[in-house]
Amino acid sequence: MPTLILIAWFTPVLCVCMMLVGFLNARRSAGRAVGPPPRLLIIQITTVGNEATVNEIIQRIRGFELAIPYHIWVVTEPWAEGSYPGADELLVVPEDFTCAASYKARALEYSRRVRVARGLNDYFVKVLFLDDDGVPTKRYIERVAVADYDVCEGIPTPRMGYGRFLSHMDDLRTVNCMYMCAIFQAFGHPIHVHGEGLCVRGTAESLVTWNYDMFASEDLVFGHIAVIRGRSWGFVWEYLEITSPFTWRDFLAQRRRWLWGNIHAVRHVLPLRSSILLIALYTYGVFTFVASTIGIVLGLTGSLNIGGNLLPLLLL
Repeated sequence: MPTLILIAWFTPVLCVCMMLVGFLNARRSAGRAVGPPPRLLIIQITTVGNEATVNEIIQRIRGFELAIPYHIWVVTEPWAEGSYPGADELLVVPEDFTCAASYKARALEYSRRVRVARGLNDYFVKVLFLDDDGVPTKRYIERVAVADYDVCEGIPTPRMGYGRFLSHMDDLRTVNCMYMCAIFQAFGHPIHVHGEGLCVRGTAESLVTWNYDMFASEDLVFGHIAVIRGRSWGFVWEYLEITSPFTWRDFLAQRRRWLWGNIHAVRHVLPLRSSILLIALYTYGVFTFVASTIGIVLGLTGSLNIGGNLLPLLLL
């Protein structure tokens, strides 16, 4: 038991080492992993009616005065239509449109088919996917637009409305991305994938598609299937500003949706090797939480003896 507890307690050291490796690798590859600029970058915001927020995101992006050619697409549902005067394109998913996917993934699949019909699915078109509660920095857009990968993303940071307790809970998403995504995505095979700021080449989206039996975790499914189908993955050390939930009810609903979406993806959608990676990651996460908590209790009651030479390291 003491050995298992020490493994759990030293896990943050492993995470910090992974973070350093990810950062150094991102710095090393920043100048080399640059491809030709796209003939068009489509910045797509998928929403279900957050009109004011989406318009604010559009205004901020327009204010960047980007030198690359880009269009802003807003994709929404017929029951959530709004006015988006700053967008270049407003796509309303028809009520009778059907595919294997549901909810947001269904909307993504519809927009993909529109791009295919318009010939916007070639190598020199990229699509940057945004949710309606976050906005990338200018450097983020500029980096992913020329990143020489079929699929890539960067770091989500809870900067909008930051300082609330729930925004600090989302710090965990940033930390997780800085060691998990920065390592595994950068070396070609993601484990975690987040939808905020996912940037995809037109050829890759056309090949992978969003047309799978899923109701959530569409980013996770897309990222893993992209690897299975031979698409290249990369990571950029730049930031996308997100907004954390404002109420515990919204926070729990968000996490519950992610959890059940991931479980469904592992059980019914993802290939075996991806499922094994995810199950191993979640198992280790549960082990770390349980073992470290038991260790704290045993330590406070004096039932756990640890050599004095380890205490400074544990404190660090």
